[in-house]
Amino acid sequence: MRIVFFLSALSLLSGCETVVVSAVTEAGITASEERSVSTKVQDVEIYTKLNQLFVEHDNKDLLVNVTINVRHGRVMLTGNVDEPETAERAVMLAWRVKDVQEVINEIVVKRGTDFFANANDALIKKNLEARFLVTKDVWVVNYSIDIVSGVAYLLGKVHDQAELDRVLNIARTTQGVRKVVSHLQISTKQPPLPTLNQPTPATGRMN
Repeated sequence: MRIVFFLSALSLLSGCETVVVSAVTEAGITASEERSVSTKVQDVEIYTKLNQLFVEHDNKDLLVNVTINVRHGRVMLTGNVDEPETAERAVMLAWRVKDVQEVINEIVVKRGTDFFANANDALIKKNLEARFLVTKDVWVVNYSIDIVSGVAYLLGKVHDQAELDRVLNIARTTQGVRKVVSHLQISTKQPPLPTLNQPTPATGRMN
């Protein structure tokens, strides 16, 4: 079944993939996550319910060829389907799920599936994820990624414009990516205030 939703630790509540990292790195990743625990839970519930609706409609085209990604209540649907009605049904079902804030339809009508093309997309995705992971100030834990026919679809949030620029540059220069479609948003979350044990930006001195 070609339905992918990136989940990792914290009982399937912490981000887009399972990554083996050191304790220090893991703490840094956790601190950089944009989603609160309640938002993660809500996203999981949206995904689970929508997946259930797909199953209930018992449509092979829908189940096999449509990928569900959920971030902050935003649902992105991707994939190649055989019939235009499949895409319409997927969007309709997504809007039926409680707490969905936006439905992004990136489904392409393209008859027939190509095993080798799908395998190539999977390889491109792995390469892209690996490049994100080793790039400073790029927090892949905050993104959902899908590759369809060489097109990279990105959903989630970045901390600032600089991170967005880095992410898009990496995606565009990854081998095999022919186009990047970004649904990334810049976070409105305020940075943490300096503590008493840290120098302030204005003076560089300890209080």
